[in-house]
Amino acid sequence: MNYQSNHVDGQHTASTAHQNQYGMVNNNFVKNHVSPPLCMTNSDFTYDHNGGSANNARQYPLQQQQLQQHQQSSLRVIDLFQSHRSAHQQPYEQPCVALPPIFEYGDLNCSPSIFRCTLTAIPQNQELLKKCRLPFGLVLHPFKDMKLLNVLQSSIIVRCRSCRTYINPFVSFPDQRSWKCNICHRRNDLPDEFHYDPASKSYGDARRRPEIKNATVEFIAPSEYMVRSPQPPVYLYVLDISKSAAATGYLDSFCNRLISNIDFIPGDKRAFIGFLCVDSNLHFFTLSENRQPKELIVTDVDELCIPLFDGLLINLHDNKKSIINFLQNLPQLYRSNKDQNFALGAALHAAKSLLSDNGGRVTVMISVLPTIGPGCLSGRENPNMRSAEEVQHLEAATDFYRTLALEFSSQQIAVDLFALNTQYIDLATIFVNCFCSWFQESFKVDLKLSRFQEKKQSRLLPKVDLKSGFSNPAIYELKRFEEELSRYFARKIGFEAVLRVRCTRAVDRTISGSNLSDAREAMVNACVDIYGSYMHSLSSTTLGGSFLSPGGLRTLPLYVLGLLKHTAFTYGTSIKLDSRVFALCNFRTLPLNLFMLQICPSLHPLHLVDNAGSDLPLLSLSYERIDRHGVYLMDTGDYLFIFVGQAVSEQFCQNVFNVQCFGALREDIENLPELDNPISTAVRKFITNRIKDRPVSPPVRIIREDSPDRDLFIKRLIEDRTDSAFSYIEFLRHIHNEIKP
Repeated sequence: MNYQSNHVDGQHTASTAHQNQYGMVNNNFVKNHVSPPLCMTNSDFTYDHNGGSANNARQYPLQQQQLQQHQQSSLRVIDLFQSHRSAHQQPYEQPCVALPPIFEYGDLNCSPSIFRCTLTAIPQNQELLKKCRLPFGLVLHPFKDMKLLNVLQSSIIVRCRSCRTYINPFVSFPDQRSWKCNICHRRNDLPDEFHYDPASKSYGDARRRPEIKNATVEFIAPSEYMVRSPQPPVYLYVLDISKSAAATGYLDSFCNRLISNIDFIPGDKRAFIGFLCVDSNLHFFTLSENRQPKELIVTDVDELCIPLFDGLLINLHDNKKSIINFLQNLPQLYRSNKDQNFALGAALHAAKSLLSDNGGRVTVMISVLPTIGPGCLSGRENPNMRSAEEVQHLEAATDFYRTLALEFSSQQIAVDLFALNTQYIDLATIFVNCFCSWFQESFKVDLKLSRFQEKKQSRLLPKVDLKSGFSNPAIYELKRFEEELSRYFARKIGFEAVLRVRCTRAVDRTISGSNLSDAREAMVNACVDIYGSYMHSLSSTTLGGSFLSPGGLRTLPLYVLGLLKHTAFTYGTSIKLDSRVFALCNFRTLPLNLFMLQICPSLHPLHLVDNAGSDLPLLSLSYERIDRHGVYLMDTGDYLFIFVGQAVSEQFCQNVFNVQCFGALREDIENLPELDNPISTAVRKFITNRIKDRPVSPPVRIIREDSPDRDLFIKRLIEDRTDSAFSYIEFLRHIHNEIKP
């Protein structure tokens, strides 16, 4: 997910006499050295209710209160050197959009979490855009507001005849028979049907329509918007049954979760389902309600020939009982499989043949490198080079999977991938170039489910050395894998949705074959350019050795540093190639809020929770903020780490963890116990409020201060120095020194 680019460069600074203890430059300094923002007042701007203005300006007048707030926000200047200790403690402020007074509803703009521009004001010309050194782009999150979404079914979808803009809250109505586009200003005819209000079921003012009162609506598409008539949904599951897959034990979890969610699979009574198991051979299954499942094995994966099509895809509703029986027995069939190969390319070709008529969704489970058949790969990773500054083989080894993805897309076939590997499987080739089709990737490295399955089902926990606090991370991966499967089976996203690609330029540089160091350097240079452009725009008066930043960009260096220390871009530590590739790909599709947490986690002191459930302060990401007597919650987007200091009070351990003391605390607790006391309730409520709107609940992981796993927590404290990376204050000095006068 793209974070809005920000400025980085500057050399003009303010003397400490002009600054307060928080690094904020005082108002007198601002008035003397910073030009006021250019805003048009009501007297300078005449607005025509028909959608134009007397002087053809493209800005709307701001109300007086909004104008004052805008000026105050724009004039705020911060010295990053003075405020570096509190950079992350100040929440990021969302820009406030001021609408003209003619609009009746103040919330016409959609939420920034759904649709966001990198700039709050569009530059007047290309030269101004170039000078500000900020990228001009949009970040989209489709299907974000499904709960409050207005779904419209209309035979006519109103669009501008010239620029094809959809009718929206910002158009104008010169009269009852026409509307004026807010983009190209063309006057369009208004259909009679548009005067009908579906809410009140009456005819009247067109401004009552949901399209005019809401920023986001969804249309039930009429036939002219369809490539073809709606097809029955088809689900094909391609399952890895190799020896490595059997060792993970994932088939048990997969089958159990699919059985429990089979009634929630989208498609009503028209849905079809099929299963294809893969090792060195392809194992097809014909299923029907009145017969036992029949296995058809194809051994020639190079010259693939599907034996028959009848019964390989069956109606889910009519054959539910036989499907459930098949899933209950499937894990036992290959539990002792000794075949170590996986013919992924042949399996995908078979899936394309099965789904080519109708389209559908292919779900692939993979745990081993595909080394046989079409698209076979060889190991490219050198474990001795994992910590090298220059990382090799981030690009695809072959175009086979990219070409196949294009063929899938043309035939309305979506592909979802769950990687369950313990060894290298070349994710760079398998799915980095597969974003041409709808390709979801879910990466579960070092997943060992089988050894925990029996204990989990009986609600027992693995034995742990309470003194050392050792625990196997697989139990957390099991929980996360099962939760994602539950959501995945029941999600309602269209088959033919277009994959939206949201990635940073650094990701593009890296996976297109450029060196990792080039991507890192590009991010730092962007930071230098932005602050340099800003500081050069200030007065030429000598400002000393300060590092000035506008208020809206104060956290940019911290986020850039977080990117440089993230698994995707860091070096100097041993990182598996597949883990790095997955992190890069994850940046393409993460929602913006989770993207920000991946880069810069939030850290809260749980030991300060009170009975009233007040908000907990946000702490800087530095170990100097960690007290041995405290308990801290770190939210990284995909995990919730609870770091417990060795000197934590016995009372807190009893109230929250239901243990007598720190020494009795186990790290393999999946969820905090629900205890009948105010502190336990407040802690669980705080955690629940943080994750309640997320599509997948991140697992909670307890980390003791004396645990070997403490590095999982410490490495996310990005403001501290590491062997291969700057501390935050060192990074600020580096950027400041790179800014040219």
